[in-house]
Amino acid sequence: MNILPYIHNALGIFETNLTIWHLILRGLVVYILGILLIRLNKRFMGYRTVSNFFLYIIIGSILATAIVGPLFYQTLGMATFLFILNWIVVKIDFYTKNFKIIREGEPLVLIEDGKIRLKALQKCLITEKDLHILLRTQTGTTDLTSIKKAYFENSGQVSFIFKKS
Repeated sequence: MNILPYIHNALGIFETNLTIWHLILRGLVVYILGILLIRLNKRFMGYRTVSNFFLYIIIGSILATAIVGPLFYQTLGMATFLFILNWIVVKIDFYTKNFKIIREGEPLVLIEDGKIRLKALQKCLITEKDLHILLRTQTGTTDLTSIKKAYFENSGQVSFIFKKS
C-alpha cells in the first residue's frame, strides 16, 4: 500500500486552493520539524550572534512559506539545509581560531581601567549616556573607576569586568 498519495492529499501538495485543514496540517508538520531541528542544534537558540539572528529571520520566513506556499517539500528541505549549514559553521568555528573572528568580529573594549574609550563608543553607536545606563542597570554601580574593562560583545550586549579589590 502506497501512503504517499494520502500524505500529498492531506497536505494539499497538488491543490491550488488550500483549505484550513491543509494549513493546519502543514503548520503541525512545520512545528514538529522546527522543534526537531532546534533540539538537534541547541546552540542555535542559546547563543545570540548576528549570524544566528539572520538565520532566525530566514528560517522563520522559509517555514512560513512552507505552510502557505506551493513548494512544501522544497521549503522544508531548505530550512533543514540551513540548520545543517549552521551546524557545519559552528563546527568550523570550534576547530579553527580565525574563522569565527572573520565571520563575527571581535568584541570592542568600551571602558579600560575606568576610562571610557570614545572612539569605541562611536564605532558601536553607543552614547556615553547609554553606557552609564547600562552600567547602572547591569552592575548596580555608577562608579567607572571600579570597572577594569567593559566590552561591546558580538551579540550586541555590553559586559562589565570589575577591578579586583
